[in-house]
Amino acid sequence: SSAASDVYKRQVDNQRKCVWCVLNRVDDTRFPDTIIGVVSQPGQFYGYSPDFPVWDNLYVVALDVLTRWSMEKQGAEVVRELGSEYLWFTGDSVENHFRAVY
Repeated sequence: SSAASDVYKRQVDNQRKCVWCVLNRVDDTRFPDTIIGVVSQPGQFYGYSPDFPVWDNLYVVALDVLTRWSMEKQGAEVVRELGSEYLWFTGDSVENHFRAVY
């Protein structure tokens, strides 16, 4: 259905924004300079565990964003679902709310 399709698109968009937020932190000197360093900071990314398997759909989302981030690092213009100033977010069980200031 169209409603289910819209929900799925919003969910994937939200997942992409989360990946961009992590990468924005990697690029910001106030945070660790690795993805693992960022996601494993205490109290920052609820649910992260190195023992948790990556679901195929999340792998596809992460690979897409990581590819564009890498291209951006090499000077290419890429589509970003989240601006580089966004370093924080909170969720309300429906969607995440991204912020540029804490």
